[in-house]
Amino acid sequence: MRLDLLFDSFYWSPPNPATEKNDISALLHSDAISIIQDSNLFWLTFCKEASLLEEKKNAVISFKESGNTLTVKACEKDYLSEMRSQIEKIRKIFLKNFIKKEDFTLACIGGMFRYSVRESSPVINEGEIERSDYISSRLFNDILQPSLPGLFQTFGARSVKCKIPQKIYSPYLKKVITEELEGFKVRWIQNANSAPPRQRSLAESIYAMVGQRFGDLELVARDGSIRVHRVVFFAQGGEVLQKKLQDSEIVLNFREFALATVEGFVRFVYLRELSLEYLQANNVDLIELLKIGEACQMPDLVNCCTSLAFESEDIGLIKSFADYKFRSY
Repeated sequence: MRLDLLFDSFYWSPPNPATEKNDISALLHSDAISIIQDSNLFWLTFCKEASLLEEKKNAVISFKESGNTLTVKACEKDYLSEMRSQIEKIRKIFLKNFIKKEDFTLACIGGMFRYSVRESSPVINEGEIERSDYISSRLFNDILQPSLPGLFQTFGARSVKCKIPQKIYSPYLKKVITEELEGFKVRWIQNANSAPPRQRSLAESIYAMVGQRFGDLELVARDGSIRVHRVVFFAQGGEVLQKKLQDSEIVLNFREFALATVEGFVRFVYLRELSLEYLQANNVDLIELLKIGEACQMPDLVNCCTSLAFESEDIGLIKSFADYKFRSY
């Protein structure tokens, strides 16, 4: 952690609020590449995504869309400048890789007080990151990080939140160290540069709000919990869950399983899809996921897990999978 950033965190200045009122009608008539090439249009696209998040009490920045007007309010003008600056840096990374259609990884450097989102590279020189390149941890955790997956998806990219082993040169230690950073692996799923920004399906839109907005059902895992939408689990979660939810349960017990596995289950319930890339990046145990599918009597999830096991061509995984199925009979 850079000491100058630590000292900045304790600096106090008088309140200086700021408000933006933006006309977003231009987004309806712009294709994806035009939006990514334009700083203001890209910022508005991000703001639309951020407006879907559940607004936290005492939020430092709020986003509200009404018709063709999107209002952004910040309790401090500096917070708004920080966010705009960070989104502009992400736009430039996005533009470079969008044109080439190259997959890329974003690394989130910092911790505790401030973060900077950078494109991952063999070695990142921390001394080259200016103070203006950082964003407060509150903005990062409450707004930026949860908004990025939806922003990427809008332009035809799928992102997976993951841990990244990143080499960083520290000018204070005068050596290269390896840190495990939070980050996103971004993969393109849409080919045409001229295509309009991809419209989400209803399932994708609701899934983007998991843990963020309107959650009225809690799934409790061994090492954490996640809030989801009761109506989705009633409709998609299988007969066992339907019976439990009919009994007015608002908390479902999955304490036998790790949170990462439960999150994989949640993804399947909403989107009816899972990939080996997602499982590996998020440390989802496929056999544990299979057990959830069996316990909830969801044959489609059981079949998905079986297909992924053989698709992996991992002899150890396939053997473990076969051993479990043999013991269960």
